Amino acid sequence: MMTAPVSDYIHCKRHGGCLCKLLPSDLDISGFPCVDYSPAGKQLGVHGSSFPALLALCAWHRQRRTKLALLENVPEFPISVLEALMGDLYVVKPFYMEPSDSGCEFLSRMRVFILLMLRGQGASQNYTSILRWLCLATPPPVGKLLGLELW
Repeated sequence: MMTAPVSDYIHCKRHGGCLCKLLPSDLDISGFPCVDYSPAGKQLGVHGSSFPALLALCAWHRQRRTKLALLENVPEFPISVLEALMGDLYVVKPFYMEPSDSGCEFLSRMRVFILLMLRGQGASQNYTSILRWLCLATPPPVGKLLGLELW
């Protein structure tokens, strides 16, 4: 699965369903389905129906060698799964955040953000600088949550 070729094209709703070429990117900020890990879901983990979506996302990053990815999910997601799938190519650094720490007072559920840093790019050596860069628009409590002095 991880060595299967990924397509450079995707069906594009914006352009009437035609195939549009995906441009290369050094940064991806996204997430993957949480239903197989969430307390609100069936908690089937890697045996759940959405696990192939995570495998496809990992295969995409592996083939593209995305330098930096920030992935969001539920805190129950086992980080060891991403470490097993991506740890040979990426440094995997999770951090947990309450929505209120970033000004989202009306949300109540904690989230996990998983930073994937391509090995050999220098980024993995200084992830605090990367977090600072990613969190510039976020209030200082995030740094306290992470146990870092970002500001």
